[in-house]
Amino acid sequence: MASLNDIEYRNPYQTRHSFCNLCREAGISSIQIANWVSNSATMIDRVYAKAIEKIEVPEL
Repeated sequence: MASLNDIEYRNPYQTRHSFCNLCREAGISSIQIANWVSNSATMIDRVYAKAIEKIEVPEL
C-alpha cells in the first residue's frame, strides 16, 4: 500500500488545472467551471479546450 510519502507533491495551480480539465472532459460548461474557479469562461475555453481537442473517439 502506498503511503503519503510516495505521493508526489502538487501545488495548487496543478490541482486547479486538473480539476478544470476533468470538468471539461465531463462536459461541464465553461461558464460553470469559470464560476467555480473564479475565472472567465473565455479563459477556460482558451486554456482547457486544448486538452479536449486531443481526445480521440474510437470507431464503433
